[in-house]
Amino acid sequence: MKNFKLLFILFFVIIIFQATSVACSTCINSTEPTQTTNALSLSIISLLGITGVVLGSIISFFVVVMFRIKKLKSKITNQLNNL
Repeated sequence: MKNFKLLFILFFVIIIFQATSVACSTCINSTEPTQTTNALSLSIISLLGITGVVLGSIISFFVVVMFRIKKLKSKITNQLNNL
């Protein structure tokens, strides 16, 4: 319930202050694609791609560690049962 209240407050803060989160003047005043807006779009896409690769690598590392721990745990349990 506490998390729900916090999420509710955060939602209304975002709604109230949405005017401050508009695009930059270069992008918002552009009616047709220019070199600047194309470069900005490409840079945003590349940054999102790099961030996705890094986060995916971190997640896959922890998934591999989790599976190795499970495998090692079952191996140790089997060895203890055989004693």
